[in-house]
Amino acid sequence: CPSISTCVAVGNNGLILVTTDRGNTWESQTSGTDQYLLGVTCPHVSDCVTVGFSGTILSTTNGGITWKSQISSTIQDLNGIVCPRVSNCFTVGLNGTILYSRTALS
Repeated sequence: CPSISTCVAVGNNGLILVTTDRGNTWESQTSGTDQYLLGVTCPHVSDCVTVGFSGTILSTTNGGITWKSQISSTIQDLNGIVCPRVSNCFTVGLNGTILYSRTALS
């Protein structure tokens, strides 16, 4: 959750849900994928990255109005992501996969 009122959740078949009212209501966003999404991080309210099956990485810089596919160097399932800063992200996945990106959000 990038703020006290805004949270993002991800799941099966490219599901992305966002709340901006502390979880009272959730709205679906179009991810552009049918892959299972397993992890999400939002270093800023408008900047988020999600990861999932088969090396899927998606990012948004406009609060989820659009999600863009990012190039991944793996086909391993990616389970989690953390971005201490908007431009520095660490991703972990199956079989010891660890990815680092300086420009995950673009």
